[in-house]
Order: sequence, then structure tokens, then C-alpha cells
Amino acid sequence: GTVFQGLISVDTPVSAVDISDNITVTDAALAYTAGSFNVASIAENGGTATFTLSGTNIPDGTLVPYTITGITADDIVGALTGNITMNSNSGTVDVVGVGDANLENETLTLTAGGKSDTIVLIDAAPTVTYTASTNTPVTEGSNIQYTMVATQVNGSSYEDCTVTSTGTSAI
Repeated sequence: GTVFQGLISVDTPVSAVDISDNITVTDAALAYTAGSFNVASIAENGGTATFTLSGTNIPDGTLVPYTITGITADDIVGALTGNITMNSNSGTVDVVGVGDANLENETLTLTAGGKSDTIVLIDAAPTVTYTASTNTPVTEGSNIQYTMVATQVNGSSYEDCTVTSTGTSAI
């Protein structure tokens, strides 16, 4: 604590001698009491989780450093380190997942003020959809050309395609 030394004044005279003493003022201990995410998991592609750090006797505007481990920087929006700004004994940081071409579930740990919590970034295999179009109408006996368009394909993956016919002859 801080020690102040000086005269203590009294409204009514005690004697002709000044009274002096040491006064010790102790600040209330600041403490971080909890740190947790609001969800257990998020989708890697755009999912958001909020980490809340709370405590007691924390001055407004206090910056508390945080670190994110267990993942790489390209798995989330923003950096793996930063600061949480405390106001009214609480502060938050959002973690937003970013999709990538790797299909893996990863555990992310955020630590701030000596408090930690984990969430899982869940990769979901994309739902690949196809649309087919042709140069219709086709004259019997002529070739037909189909154009296949795939959406939501991750990276350089290839999908098998089967074409069947409902006409009188097989393709």
C-alpha cells in the first residue's frame, strides 16, 4: 500500500503538542474473477463467440492482454493476441471463425487476466450443389451438351457425376 506521513488535525485541541502518526492506505485488491465464452462451439465459416472477462475493483479503461492458442491466425478474423478493455468490471472480445480449405475441428483457448476458456471451431463439409443446363431442343440422333456448375466446392476437390437417361436409349 501507499504510506502517507504527516500531521493529523483534530477539531478540538487536545493539548499544546501536535499529534503525528503514520497512516497506511491500502487499495482494494483488483481481481479477475471469471472468463468464459458464451457458446461451446462455433462454425468456422462466420461463427461468432464472445469471451467475457469480469472482475472486481478494476478501473475503467484498463487494458487486459489476451492470447488465443490452439489454432492458426488464418482460422479467425483478427490477431491471436490483443487487449480487452475493461469498463464497469467487465470486458469482452469477439472471436469470429474463418472458413478454409482444410476440414478439421480445432479447439481454441483464449486466456486473459489469468482466466481461460475453450471453444471448438467446427468445420462443416460444404454442401455442394449442382445445376445442369443443356442446349435444348435437341434433334433426335444429335449430340446433347450439358453444362454442370458446382457451388460451395472447397479448394480443388473434384466431384463424381453420373448422367442417366430417361429416353429410349441409354447414354
